[in-house]
Amino acid sequence: MNGEVGFIAKLDKSKNNQWLVLTILGLAIVLMVIGGVGKLVPSYPYIAATWNWIFGQEGEYTISNNTRAVIVSHDYLSYKEINSFYRGLVKSVDPKTIIVLSPNHYERGEGNIQTTGNSFATIDGELLINRYLVRQLNQQRLATINNTSFINEHGITLQAGFIKHFFPSANIVPIILKQNVVSQDITNLVEWLHAISGEDVLIIASLDFSHYLSKTQADINDSKMLAIIQAFDIENLPGPDPFCPFVDSVSALNVLLQYAEGMGATDIQVIHHDNTADILNKPNLDSTTSHFYIAFS
Repeated sequence: MNGEVGFIAKLDKSKNNQWLVLTILGLAIVLMVIGGVGKLVPSYPYIAATWNWIFGQEGEYTISNNTRAVIVSHDYLSYKEINSFYRGLVKSVDPKTIIVLSPNHYERGEGNIQTTGNSFATIDGELLINRYLVRQLNQQRLATINNTSFINEHGITLQAGFIKHFFPSANIVPIILKQNVVSQDITNLVEWLHAISGEDVLIIASLDFSHYLSKTQADINDSKMLAIIQAFDIENLPGPDPFCPFVDSVSALNVLLQYAEGMGATDIQVIHHDNTADILNKPNLDSTTSHFYIAFS
């Protein structure tokens, strides 16, 4: 009888332990859901048929070998040009890790520089993040982890679909930057990028240039920006402006230029330059967006 009582007591204790474990797991799952941890961020556009149509477009740009960093548009109207860019890029480089720098278009979340712990859902499967490097960014206080800021952030989610398709084995480190990133934070991020970079790391600056201007004025502004880029003239980068008359993330461009110059990737190849007025064949558009496709090797 005492043996049965002891067995029942042990059984009850075991059940209590199981309930405790299940309760803890349940709370952890709730916290993960609230925080967005473990969710897959959908790549943009969200319809598989659209991606299949984009990938079926013809065209390929020739890109220099030994490319270490690039600038590419995130404007959906530029799907054909972006596709041609990636099709050429995959013949130039074979990165294991791709760092994507993007504007924080909606100025979301805490922290001027943010990254995410979430991977990305694409029609070609899950695009994994490099958790080790994301953890480094956070632990070294170079970036805060804010998963919700990346939902609908097309500067990242558009690139995610192309990256997974053309570099299926690569992982990524997505980084978004607000308008007013202080210079020391940019310097610290650049130093970290230099420290972790090798031949298997590619930096992508996901940028669009002049916004909301006529093509005539956009071309003038683009000429100024190209001169700054070609001279690595950080000091003359324009100040942050919510209307983006020159580029939609001065901070991301600043990081890219300092990174490329520090890595000796000073051979600049301007692969393509256009404007939505060209793409839509509407030269008299009052409000346009311009795009550069540039490789640094």
